Order: sequence, then C-alpha cells, then structure tokens
Amino acid sequence: MSLDRKYDLIAKAIDANKRKFIERLREAVAIQSVSAEPEHRQDVIKMLDWKLESLGAITENVPLGKQTLPNGMTLTLPPGLFATLGNDPKKKTLLIYGHLDNGKLYGRGATDDKGPIMAWLNAIEMFHSTKVDIPVNIKFCLEGMEESGSLGLEEALNARKNTWLSDVDFTCISDNYWLGTSKPCITYGLRGVSYFSIEITGSNQDLHSGTYGGNVFEPLADLMWMLAQLTDLDGTILIDGIYDLVSKVTVEERKLYEAIDFDQDIMLERKEVIYLQEQCRRTIGAKKLSRSSKSELLMNIWRYPSLSIHGIEGAFDGQGAKTVIPAKVIGKFSIRLVPNMDGETVEKLVIKYLDKIWQQRNSPNSYRSYQNHTGRYWLTDFKHPHYQCGVRAIKRGIEGAFDGQGAKTVIPAKVIGKFSIRLVPNMDGETVEKLVIKYLDKIWQQRNSPNSYRSYQNHTGRYWLTDFKHPHYQCGVRAIKRVFGTTPDYTREGCSIPIALTFEELTGNNVMLLPIGAGDDMAHSQNEKINIRNYIEGTKMLAAYLLELGSI
Repeated sequence: MSLDRKYDLIAKAIDANKRKFIERLREAVAIQSVSAEPEHRQDVIKMLDWKLESLGAITENVPLGKQTLPNGMTLTLPPGLFATLGNDPKKKTLLIYGHLDNGKLYGRGATDDKGPIMAWLNAIEMFHSTKVDIPVNIKFCLEGMEESGSLGLEEALNARKNTWLSDVDFTCISDNYWLGTSKPCITYGLRGVSYFSIEITGSNQDLHSGTYGGNVFEPLADLMWMLAQLTDLDGTILIDGIYDLVSKVTVEERKLYEAIDFDQDIMLERKEVIYLQEQCRRTIGAKKLSRSSKSELLMNIWRYPSLSIHGIEGAFDGQGAKTVIPAKVIGKFSIRLVPNMDGETVEKLVIKYLDKIWQQRNSPNSYRSYQNHTGRYWLTDFKHPHYQCGVRAIKRGIEGAFDGQGAKTVIPAKVIGKFSIRLVPNMDGETVEKLVIKYLDKIWQQRNSPNSYRSYQNHTGRYWLTDFKHPHYQCGVRAIKRVFGTTPDYTREGCSIPIALTFEELTGNNVMLLPIGAGDDMAHSQNEKINIRNYIEGTKMLAAYLLELGSI
C-alpha cells in the first residue's frame, strides 16, 4: 500500500472519530494537573497509563524522587511515565516527550500539553483501527513536573542512557505553538529558564495593620521594592552582567528573521511590522508592545533574555479587602535563557545582584534568595533530514493560553495591588481618597507604562473619638474593677471599626468599646485565638457591666 493510501485511510478514520477525540480531551483537561499544586500531581499519569496499555504499549512508572518546598514540606514527585510501543529491530525508534501539568476546547492543559499527547495517542489508535503498520518503534516519556523544572526527570533518564534510551533514533516534542493562527511552523530553538524566589520575613506571624501598621518594617513593601529593581519599563534586565553572556546576532541569523512569512489571511494589506504588532496585541489584549520592528519583536521572543515577575506567595490574593500584614512573602520571577547563558552563571549573577540591592534597602527583615530550577536553552540544525520529514508532513495538509506553592512561569494578564491607610483625627475618607488617587495617577504617569491602570477606593472607615468621661464609661470602669480588681487604662486602637461612629451618629448617644480579648490574640492571623481566662472572666465582666448600667 502506498504512503498516500495509508494516509488517506488514517485521515478518514480520524475524521470519523472526531467527537470521540474531543470528548477524550475534555476528560483529560477536566483532571486538575498544575504541577505547582501538589494535590493533583498524580491524576493524569494514571489516566494515560491505562490508555497507553490499551494501545499495546509496555509502560513503566518511574519514581522521580522527592521535592522539598520552600516551606520545608517534602512531597513525593509524580512518577514519570515511560512507555514502549514496538521493538522491531528493523525499525527506527522515535521518542515522544510530553508533559501533563499546566493549560481553546477550554481547560487546563488543553494545549500545553495534554492536547498534543492525546493527539499522539489518537493517531496511534487510528493506525491500529485501519490496520496500517506503524513504521517505527515508539517510546513515550511523559512527566507531570515540566512547569516546575522537570524535577527528577533528568536523573531518571541518565540512569537509562545505556538501556531504555540506547536505541532511540529521533525525539519529537509537541510543546510549543505556531507563530500565527493559520500557518504551521517547525521549531529549532528554545529559550531556557531560570526561576528564582526572593523570600522576606518580618514577624513570626501575620499581623493586623490596625494594631501594628506604622511600627513594623513590612516584608511586602521590601519585596515590592526589590522586584521593582529587576527591570526598567521596557523590560531591560538591570542585573549586572546578564547581557554580557548573550551571543551576538549573526548576519545569517538576522536574515532568517527577515524572511519569516506571516499569516497572509489576516495581514489585510498591512506592512509586516504593523501586522505582527497588531496580531500580537489582538491575541493577548495588550495595549502596546515593547518593540516595534519585526526582527526585534521576534528576537525578543526567541533569542534575547527576558525577565518576568510571576507572583507573590504569602500575600493576600483574594477578592475584596483585607488589612493583614503578611509575616513572610516570597516573590517569584524567572529569566529566559538564550545562547550562551548557562544557568549556573546566571544564578551567581542574580543572587549577587539581589544581595547588593538588599544591602541598599537596609531593612531589618530577614531575606534570602534562591534559584528554584533552571532549564537550558536549546538550538539545533534545522537542515537535518529529520526536520525534512516534518516539512513534508506539513505540506501534506493540516485541518484546523500562581499563588500556590512551587514554581510557575505565567505572566499574569491582570494584577490588583491592595493597601490601606489608617485614618486619625482630622482625616476624612473623602479627602484622603482624593489625595491618594491623585498621587497614584501622578506616579503612574511617571511609570509611563502602556498597560491599563485603574485605582479606586474599596472602602473607607472613618476615625472615631468619643468622651471617655461620660457616665457610660464609668459603668465599664466599675465592672472591670469588680471582676479583675484593677482600674483599666484608657486606650485608643489602630484598627478600624466604622460602625462605632455610625452608631454614635445615628443614635446621638455615647458609644464605648469594652474588649475581652488579650493583646496577643493576633486578630486576622492564622493563629488567632482567645485565652480561656479572658473568655470566662470577660463573660463575668459583661454581666457586671449590665448591672452597672442599671445604676445610671
């Protein structure tokens, strides 16, 4: 049977099974598998294990060791799934790599990388169903930790260099994307990545900003300052020595960028540079790109390093407003590596730079920085006959995007920073709001960023001050003396209780705060508590207070 005939049979079979394949992918993406979220790491491996076995593959779950998280917790890594389909010594052997962590069908991992893996399995199934012989032996190397540095995988593969990997002739990875939306591509180079964390610790527990704000050096403020020193507005990396590692652009390489053909279907008579900018902007929803020419845009994606800030662990990230001062925060960022940047040298430069600017910050908080993982860049010979197989396959026809623990390389599309100001006499919320918004607008103009910006007041709680010599207060004093045997102090609080003023205004009468809890109860923190003594004796105090009220 000719190659064309074999292809026609398989293509028709794939068309006939379209609904089944879509449902299969739907089931796969429904399985949560973000590598930075430990509780779901094993799930997809189990699903693919039985699928490969049903296709006749011999599978092996390979232990990849353990991972120690920044908080000291140790987790067992999800096993690697190594599978072998066919062992004909007369055939070449293809190794297919895919990863199962991270993810239009909409769902996590639909394109990166569950979709491509399922496509491999679907294709193999169609060979079987049409009784067309698979012309190569196939080996699969599947893992669940690629988005977190492929922990343990390199060691496992090194151990099998002279055994399981010894007969591999080719390796294929389907883990990237076309440049546009309609024209396929073959990729011959990848940037690497080095992922870093900046950890800053202040107090030994989260604090209430009303009680401690203004008297502590806040870790989150330190971290935000540190992160702001990593790049300038255009994304230029400010770390000393980074660009000295980057190889120079050759004349031949520049010609490659200039010759790249873009999607003619949506160019709409634009010049290529305008098209590329418009395509990127429409795809991701950005207001402006940092580079203007076609070659510069492509080189900044492919062959120059970049630094991206990905998230902050330990800070409040929910909706609404919360006034906690986090005790410990971890900022996460990565640098994309290009020839000739090696992870070890980059790590030294980054840590040295972070140490330097931390000294400039002169904060009393504890600080440490470390590299989570590194992945080397890759560049190969696209003129190799192996690549020409891919070229011919494309010519044949094709019918047609972390607040947890661990590491994640996403660039968030939208971020919201939250802060509070404690008001004192004679500050009114409306005036403070105007001053804050005016200041934020001013410094945003100084930032000169093309991103969209909006600042707003979530809520305001007015300060409150009343007459503690009022007879009402004396009832409280007497109640405390009765139960605790002492005269109370007259205090003011740094926290906000807006309803106090509301009650006073609405009733026209005195309002008193009569606390029960102790000063170390740590309101709003993870370890919030109340002492038994305060709880029981406080109950008595309230009873005494009620009695005293009857006397006025």
